[in-house]
Amino acid sequence: MHRNERPWEKSEEAWVTAQSLCLLKIRSDTMEQPDLLASGFPEIKQSLIFSVASRDDFGFTVGASQGLIKCIYDITSLTSRRYYGDVGTRQSAIDELYQRLSNCNLQFTPNKELVQLHHRIFKTGVLIHFHRRILNSTPRTLIPHLDNLLRDVTAYQGLEKGYVTLWPVFIGAVEAYQEEHKSCVRTWLDATKRIGAASRGYIRSLIEAVWRERKRKRDEIGEGAEEGDVIVDWRKVMGRMGMDVLLV
Repeated sequence: MHRNERPWEKSEEAWVTAQSLCLLKIRSDTMEQPDLLASGFPEIKQSLIFSVASRDDFGFTVGASQGLIKCIYDITSLTSRRYYGDVGTRQSAIDELYQRLSNCNLQFTPNKELVQLHHRIFKTGVLIHFHRRILNSTPRTLIPHLDNLLRDVTAYQGLEKGYVTLWPVFIGAVEAYQEEHKSCVRTWLDATKRIGAASRGYIRSLIEAVWRERKRKRDEIGEGAEEGDVIVDWRKVMGRMGMDVLLV
């Protein structure tokens, strides 16, 4: 296809297909280390995503808003730029991104409680992602967000009207270290078995491996160390396991 052609602007079916590909790319980039994100014609990728994402309903198929998906993209971009020493990534850029993320709320609509709940779950996942990738926050500082995330996931599951998108819950699950949070994550994982996707088993294995690695590091540090202060990069654990999961 010629790079100037935009079939998604001419056909609804083409736009839905292009949206799915863009959403897949944006989420899969969150699984990569910063040094791997600069390859692959970034200017073409950015132009494509921005064009497809210009519609207000971009992100609806994963239960998120256009603004939330844009925040994920910008977190990945900012992480990569900081890795390569971009002096333009000032504190003001971080503050602006956080403010924009905090303001990503859906307007309340009657009889749309399920949509509102799923969006709230997704937003909390993006907030946790921001804290880990941009601020390098410890699991202890993420407890309020984990409380909100797992409470809403439990509520969503209780409605028995569908399944929560994997990405935001996983992003929070790997930061869990308190037993009550781990129990909620395991309950969620048990429920995802009903979907029938083989990758769900790998997801459980990865989450549990991250938890074990955090405990191992805590024990290695020694007396006085607490798991809530131990940072574990789940991407590195996944790499050591020779695993490549798809968070969709």
